[in-house]
Amino acid sequence: MAIVKSPWIIGTRMTKRPQTTGAIHVTQFTYDFGLVQSQALAAGDILELAILPSGAKLVDATLITEGAWAALTAEVGLMTGEVGADTNADGSARTSDSSLFAAAALATTFARLAKPDVVLLERPENTETSVGVKVSGAVAKAAGKRIHLILYYYQ
Repeated sequence: MAIVKSPWIIGTRMTKRPQTTGAIHVTQFTYDFGLVQSQALAAGDILELAILPSGAKLVDATLITEGAWAALTAEVGLMTGEVGADTNADGSARTSDSSLFAAAALATTFARLAKPDVVLLERPENTETSVGVKVSGAVAKAAGKRIHLILYYYQ
C-alpha cells in the first residue's frame, strides 16, 4: 500500500484557514489523474487528498468525479498520523477511515455527505488532519479523470 499525496499535502496549494469564528469556509480539493506529475493508484493505495485545518469543525462535504470510473467505490475519511507523513509516529502504516463517505460509487458523479454524525467527530484541537480517499481497485492515469472533494468547515 502506498500513500499518494495531492498538491495540498506536498505544499504547492494552500488550504483556506478559518479566520472568523462561526464563519463557514470552503475549499475544493482536486486530484487530476491526467497531469504529468499525478500518480496512478493501485488497489489498497490511499490518496491523501485534503487537509482539515487545526481547530476546524467539519460541516458538510461533497464528492464529485469526472471521467470513467467503472464500478469503483471509495471510502473517504480522516487519516491517522501527521499530514504528509509516510507512516504514523510509531512506524505503523497510516490508515484512512470512512467517516465521510463509505462505499461511494465513483461512477455517480455527485455525492453529498449523508453521515450527519461526522459533524461530531473528535480530533485533536491544534492539529491539522488529512482526509484520505481509498478506492476499491486500481485507478490508471487518464486525461479527464478527476476526483474533487469539497469540504465545508468552521472554527
